[in-house]
Amino acid sequence: MIHVSLSQFFFIGFGLLFILVITLWIYSEICKVKNPKASVVAKDRLHLCPKCHHYFLAKNDYEHVTRCPNCNEMCFLPKQKRF
Repeated sequence: MIHVSLSQFFFIGFGLLFILVITLWIYSEICKVKNPKASVVAKDRLHLCPKCHHYFLAKNDYEHVTRCPNCNEMCFLPKQKRF
């Protein structure tokens, strides 16, 4: 059996936790580079359902009609200017 003191155990645990945090940070940065618009949520992209008053993101902003994910009511999206 391997004898490990308490200070060595905490040092190894801290090292593994540090490696995990760095790995997850690198993974999130790679995801941001691959799809930069996925992580951006702006107030102008949120839409309000007139029936249940639920705010949601439309899957496709180019369409003018979508369904509310909460109540399945048809919602008309305002026309947005695309430059």
